[in-house]
Amino acid sequence: MSPLKVNKEVKKEVILRAAIEVFAKNGLKNTKIIEVANKAGVGKGTVYEYFSSKEEIFETAFEYSMKKVIEKLQLSAQENITPDERLKKMIKGFSSMVDADRTFIEITFHFWAEGVRSGNKILNKKIEKVYTDSKKIISSVLEEGIRSRIFKKIDTEVYASIIVALFDGLLLQGMYNKEFSFEKFASELENILLNQIKK
Repeated sequence: MSPLKVNKEVKKEVILRAAIEVFAKNGLKNTKIIEVANKAGVGKGTVYEYFSSKEEIFETAFEYSMKKVIEKLQLSAQENITPDERLKKMIKGFSSMVDADRTFIEITFHFWAEGVRSGNKILNKKIEKVYTDSKKIISSVLEEGIRSRIFKKIDTEVYASIIVALFDGLLLQGMYNKEFSFEKFASELENILLNQIKK
């Protein structure tokens, strides 16, 4: 990759990180491109070199934010440990990530709200894909646990949906309780879940 290409990718990421902070605070409707540019330390024209509109920035920011979640789940799912330990890793990984970056909570709710409010088909498809990918990764770990006789015979799709719903529920509590610690509840969630599905 040429230095110029790397430089452009770095600048694009700087703009996206800045946009996430601004969107998390203001939402899509109340955000102006100039605010994103100022936060990123670039000119308004520079932002338009990378994105055609604030809607495109918002959609790309969603992909950028959720990529971290999917990557964490995939890394945990691929570790050379037993399926039950992988499941624990997934829960702990998600919890520690959110505790370390509380902006993630606020921007996630803006993504959800905008998808519902505007009926943005592109954004809603991206949101649906994140849920589908997350459940597939979790299901694969549950299925391996069943094959390994560590887990009971369960409906893996249903349980994957339950785990994702637990993540959503934690985000909701974190939204309204700034002192809420995700890691504090992670071990208890692991115990409840594993007591239910382990043989």
